[in-house]
Amino acid sequence: MPGYPFQEEPFWVGRWKGTETVLPAGSAAAGSGADTRADAFAVPPQQAVETLVEPVATGGEEVELRVLDEGIALLVMRDAHGSNMFTDAMMRGLQDAFARIENDDRVRAVVLTGTETVFSMGATPEGLRTLAGGGSRFTDVPFVYEGLLRCSRPVVCALRGHASGGGLAFGLYADVVVMGRESVYSANFLTYGFTPGMGATHVLGERLGSALAAEMMYTGRPCRGEELERRGAGVVFADRAQVLATALGIARSIADKPADAVRVLKQDLADRSLTRLAPVVARESAMHDRVFGSGSVDRIEAHFRKVDRFRSGGTSPDR
Repeated sequence: MPGYPFQEEPFWVGRWKGTETVLPAGSAAAGSGADTRADAFAVPPQQAVETLVEPVATGGEEVELRVLDEGIALLVMRDAHGSNMFTDAMMRGLQDAFARIENDDRVRAVVLTGTETVFSMGATPEGLRTLAGGGSRFTDVPFVYEGLLRCSRPVVCALRGHASGGGLAFGLYADVVVMGRESVYSANFLTYGFTPGMGATHVLGERLGSALAAEMMYTGRPCRGEELERRGAGVVFADRAQVLATALGIARSIADKPADAVRVLKQDLADRSLTRLAPVVARESAMHDRVFGSGSVDRIEAHFRKVDRFRSGGTSPDR
């Protein structure tokens, strides 16, 4: 298992927090060593000038929406806990923001990101317990696996920080994905004793490659972006400090194209993806019927007890 970057602080879903230095919209610092694709799209910070700053805030969670002067909507997930989990407030904020984007004719492309340290850590501990106990299903909130596809504008996702489980799957549904070499990504569903949901068995294979996706799902092993890049994952990689600038550059290139043609292409490609996704979601939901129950709740509780002991200076959660 690779070591954890950033202040040598391990992270575990539901308990990880990191300090952050949030970049203003469009001000990602230029980094060295980015690949050719990343360099081709990098945007000088001064070119991403904000013309509208109107945050979408709900409760204790926050989704900030800005429309930049080139027709790019910049969405930043930044909750109060530093983990960007799928709370009700976060989901409302995201859905409200995308609804506003649909009604804004200025928007030609969307960039979705989290903080410098975390993109999204997926479901909350409470959400996992409810899911495992049969009190909810992942299909109750189809936005997490359909929302980015159903947006009429192309969505570029900047995963500059860590992403895990459903948080990783959510980001991979974007039309174009940019990941950070130094950041850590995991598909750790089996760690909690249940099979993947949210169409993760589909989207991980589509974006990262079937063999790599299967390994990540079976082992739950966190992988640095640099490893995913080395093993041929089909997304754009950049140094973490350059991920947002790279995503903005890609969005700017999209926004330069004829808007009507772009929307027609987006709808056609998204319709194909949604058609392939529907039977996968049905199969994943059926798998959950087979694996969920009281034993699943017990495993989740036991895992978080181990995590709490580890955070208090005890043994590793893997023991």
